[in-house]
Amino acid sequence: MTCRPPRLAALPALAAMALCAPATAREVHVAPSGSDANPGTRARPFATLERARDAVRAARREAPREPVTVWLRSGTYHLPRTLVFGPEDSGASGAPVTWAGWPGERPVVSGGLRIEGWRREPGGFWSAPAPRGLFFRQLWVNGSRATRARWPNENGRLRITAVADGVTRFGLSEPIPGGSLAGQGAELVVYQNWSVTRGRVTASGEREVTTATPMGWIGHGDYTTASPGKPCFLEHARAFLDQPGEWYLDRSAGRILYKPLPGERPETLQAVVPRLEQLVRIEGTAAAPVRFLRFRGIRFAHTEFPLPAFGYREIQAGHYGTATSEPTWVQPVAIECTRAEEVRFEGCTLEGTGASGIGFGHGTRRCAVARCTVRDIGGNGVMVGWRGKGALEGGDARPLDADWADPADAPRDIEVADCEIASCGAFSEGCVGVFAAFSEGTRIVRNHVHAMPYTGVSVGYRWNPSPTTQKRCLVERNHIHDVMRLLADGGGVYSLGFQPGTVLRANHIHDVHRSAFAHGGAPNNGFFVDEGSKGFLFERNLVYRTSGEPVRFNNCSREWHTWRDNLFGDIALPAPGRFGRALSCGGGDALEAPHATELEPPQLTLEAWVRPEAQHLPPGEDGRRWVAGKNANEWAEGHYGLVVDRTKAGAYLNIGGGPDNAVDVWSPAGAVRPGAWTHLAATYDGERLRLFVGGRQVAAARVGRPRTPGVGPFVIGKRADGMFGFRGAVDEVRLTARALSAAEIAAVAGARGARPPEPAGLVRVWAFDDLAGLPAAALAIAREAGPAPARSRRRAR
Repeated sequence: MTCRPPRLAALPALAAMALCAPATAREVHVAPSGSDANPGTRARPFATLERARDAVRAARREAPREPVTVWLRSGTYHLPRTLVFGPEDSGASGAPVTWAGWPGERPVVSGGLRIEGWRREPGGFWSAPAPRGLFFRQLWVNGSRATRARWPNENGRLRITAVADGVTRFGLSEPIPGGSLAGQGAELVVYQNWSVTRGRVTASGEREVTTATPMGWIGHGDYTTASPGKPCFLEHARAFLDQPGEWYLDRSAGRILYKPLPGERPETLQAVVPRLEQLVRIEGTAAAPVRFLRFRGIRFAHTEFPLPAFGYREIQAGHYGTATSEPTWVQPVAIECTRAEEVRFEGCTLEGTGASGIGFGHGTRRCAVARCTVRDIGGNGVMVGWRGKGALEGGDARPLDADWADPADAPRDIEVADCEIASCGAFSEGCVGVFAAFSEGTRIVRNHVHAMPYTGVSVGYRWNPSPTTQKRCLVERNHIHDVMRLLADGGGVYSLGFQPGTVLRANHIHDVHRSAFAHGGAPNNGFFVDEGSKGFLFERNLVYRTSGEPVRFNNCSREWHTWRDNLFGDIALPAPGRFGRALSCGGGDALEAPHATELEPPQLTLEAWVRPEAQHLPPGEDGRRWVAGKNANEWAEGHYGLVVDRTKAGAYLNIGGGPDNAVDVWSPAGAVRPGAWTHLAATYDGERLRLFVGGRQVAAARVGRPRTPGVGPFVIGKRADGMFGFRGAVDEVRLTARALSAAEIAAVAGARGARPPEPAGLVRVWAFDDLAGLPAAALAIAREAGPAPARSRRRAR
């Protein structure tokens, strides 16, 4: 039939849309420039997503076995309320309902408001009117999350010096600028070991703040409770607004203040603040789940997470509680799926959220997040086993590790595949990229997970080996790196509890850091196999450059799992060198040469070129990192080695064994610069131990005894006993069976272009040019793991 708009003008809009729909696959069109009075055709699209959803319902009632596609044209759809899909919005097998961006276009579904009317203010600031009656804790400028005005600034932290009044009054290590913080909406943020705590500041002094509620989950002791020595910062006060990219909401004046980045202009600034806590809710019933719903090529963005009245006391991975052990809640998610089957997000982007991203809760079956980008997420990126609404939505509290009351509610066969998941935990730093717990058959495969303040992927949530609904989880072929940037006691993959049938296979995990702000002594690992973890198969995983051991166990056992063909640590990686290639060291990797008589000369020179990374170590932590050495450690008979301690260089020689016979020499601070090549050399002539940096002698100590040879290995990249791994690049390690002269060492340090000639008495040189890269088995795993990293168009943070 031919649609004649004039004759249909008096028909209800739903009926007009149904009459104008194609006779086969139905289409509904929506565009920001459209009108809800239109029939929803390509020529005359609707304006809102709610109107399009209602039109789909009408089309499905008329033809329930025909697929329907809702085409979204470019532009931003500012939601006035959460977009809710119920059973009546379902598709059918072979006839799904698909919400898709028009080919070549990227529509945005936003829970925010555009901020306009920016003008210049004195002092280099800009201001704009704030939405009336709206208090928000996030602001996005030109597509990136702006920094809430804070002190110290982004790369700094205070330390708590004292705690009083029921963990609500705190001494701080530095005086607070700008006078009283009361009434400004300021927050104290404390880094616990593996979580964070946020509390509203009610009063302040020169070096003291008081919060409205206790700072920490006190039922778990010091691990999750503010205490002396823990790092912290203050956020959101007018006096803290001093750096480009920071902002402050002046509620009394009804305006937003912003300090612009270089090159920004007020007339072209695109600023958004959130007004919704949730974008999409897909919610069926046990009798009628939402089925066969698809979302493709859509960008979802901008949600808020108001500070709970009792503060935000994070326990682990986006779960938070009151000041005592119970009750607990879980963060809200921007996109919620409950009682949903065959719901898929394909080629979508989710970014810019205050709390967590996508959550699959009770009764979800065969759902997927595939080929999506999930980034700049306030909490967890994707949650499989999301258990109910948070305290703000009136959700029920529950014990932290409570399983589903009805095991049939456990999510089953949910897949997170071929996604880039980055920069989660942007506002709640103890969150993770992918979380799976109390679910069955979850598949986390071929994802690129990176740039995380805490753990990359977390599976399981029961702190003992008792059975739960968590089983048959597959974590396979993921590329996980650049994680554990801020906190401690986590890793690339973290696990808890008995999970029969769980497989961790062909994952490529590296660059698991430990920052200067991480509190507590626990290391960070490639796999942290935590309490109760049991029943896993670890197969063909590649793990290297981890700040702690590649695999760590806590209250569980290696024998509880099956292990096949894994490659853990001690992998010699190539890097650009001072001459040709160098050895890349990540703190846990090393190159080892077995003991040989020639490696134990009576007199010796040990040389190396080093380019260290910055050592972000807490004050008081031992900063020594061995570049190269032989025989266990500095207390062992026959030990000799070159060492870097932050920006100092050092050398050890032990003759006689024990700490009293360990001779060491050190350069002044600043002799070694992170990111720059420096030549180091230690000589022993039978009388004195000398240290040279950059060709100059900087220290010497009398030994006066002939050295006794050892029988241990010679190791490059960490101490010979496996401790104190170096981070950075090492090149041209040379061992000579005599003490080179100062002139000879200066000639080596001053060499440019070609390598210097080999000295007389050279025993061995490690040039690293023969490092072809990873071993063949490791290369195969690296090629399999994760999608190709997407090139980010966003400004670096």
